[in-house]
Amino acid sequence: MKIVFITSGGLEMGMGHVYRSISLAEEIAKFGNKVDIHFLTKSDDIVINKIKNSGFKVIKPKDYEGELELLKKINPNVVIIDRLNVQEYFVKAIRRSLDPKIVIFDNVSSANKYADVIVNAIVGSNFRNRKFWDSSTNSLYFYGPRYLILKREFYKYKKKKKTDKEKKILLIFGGSDPSNLTSKILNRIMMLKQDLDIEIILGPYFIYFDELNKILEKNKAKKERIKIYKDVKNVADKMHNVDLVITSPGLSMFEALYIGTPVIAICQNLLQKDTYSNFFPLINANEINNFSDFLDSRFLISPEEEYIKDLHIGKGKKEVIEAITNLNPMSKDKTISLRQAVDDDLELMMAWRSNPFVYDGFYLQNRPLKWEEHYSWWKSRDNRVDWIISLHGEEHSRDVGSVNVSFMDNDTPEIGIYIGEVTLWGRGVARNAVSLVINWLKILGYKIVRARIMKLNIKSLKLFEGLGFKKIGEGRKGEWVYELNLSVHEEEAQ
Repeated sequence: MKIVFITSGGLEMGMGHVYRSISLAEEIAKFGNKVDIHFLTKSDDIVINKIKNSGFKVIKPKDYEGELELLKKINPNVVIIDRLNVQEYFVKAIRRSLDPKIVIFDNVSSANKYADVIVNAIVGSNFRNRKFWDSSTNSLYFYGPRYLILKREFYKYKKKKKTDKEKKILLIFGGSDPSNLTSKILNRIMMLKQDLDIEIILGPYFIYFDELNKILEKNKAKKERIKIYKDVKNVADKMHNVDLVITSPGLSMFEALYIGTPVIAICQNLLQKDTYSNFFPLINANEINNFSDFLDSRFLISPEEEYIKDLHIGKGKKEVIEAITNLNPMSKDKTISLRQAVDDDLELMMAWRSNPFVYDGFYLQNRPLKWEEHYSWWKSRDNRVDWIISLHGEEHSRDVGSVNVSFMDNDTPEIGIYIGEVTLWGRGVARNAVSLVINWLKILGYKIVRARIMKLNIKSLKLFEGLGFKKIGEGRKGEWVYELNLSVHEEEAQ
């Protein structure tokens, strides 16, 4: 599989698009040598070196026409565009000349109608998590902070509770910090009577060293409690080990909240204010000196607040990765296909799962579902992908069940399935659907996959045994655990 990232960053537009593209590329690169990743960027040497140092091939085209020529030469299966103001004619040209799967990040222009996948975690989302299919273009849309692609290291840290009193503070204001908030905030902190340890992360485009050094020299007595870092590889570790992060609204703010560190967010510009101020308590850069104490709790964004918990930051990463990498989710005989479950499927899924013939095979369900618990489960899913199984006939197609894979952050993900249309039980639908998931997991480079099956669920036991799964022991009470070695598994005749 060949994947091309087209991204931009630098002094004027920041590094957010570049960092996200690199993070996503690193996730996909974990799949091994079955994936060949290229970057195209018209940005400067700092961006190019950042990409190269992350281990990826990068080419600098002169213009849009140069990008198209390079795409034709590489002939990718997937093109991922992560930059500002994506032009319709450019995406349309890619579609007409190559017809790869096209994925666009943070874009609301008419170019989206030519894309297969659109991911707008912030832009246009109103901080509301939504996933839907546009039937007119057959495009899959991911909206909201659930679909933020965080750096890999953030997923390794457990959330923590806010301390009663902030003692260690981290300042981080992106790649360039155009308003020099680093110096301004440090100067304000130096005026406080509190003894605070300060850590500062400077981006590759930071230029205000003279002002920063003047503040340090003016406060020599406190200088030893200040640590300054550049080109930090593990920002998650820094954010996890402080009591408060002061940053601008954007990716760093969400990263800190994800691992449980409180944030004070200070706007760099009017665009940030317009985008975030209706949802988060913010401070404007030009108002810093007006506050008697800008560490006022009125401006604290706590990860313990319900409105922050409801954002489910970063939990949908695996869904985005599936949308990018699963190129052929259809059985060889074209009778069964998979598509990601979206918000509009919830009522149908609830109806299926409320059938006693279906839920008798579930471990944690012994009655029909209530909407509130079903919807709460849907919002809180993590490291998991759910598909709708569609059955295709000569005259029409219909949705007949659901298959999922969970615990995808582990080396041993787990497959679950139910066929909601019970008259289809025993007719090979479930077998074909599970085979499609197995083959995708093999592409991703997983070596082992498991299934948990109730001991009394004879049909499911036969299904998974027929696909080569071996019983490895007991799970929870009344449950067997089965395992399949994907490295020796032969692709099923779907």
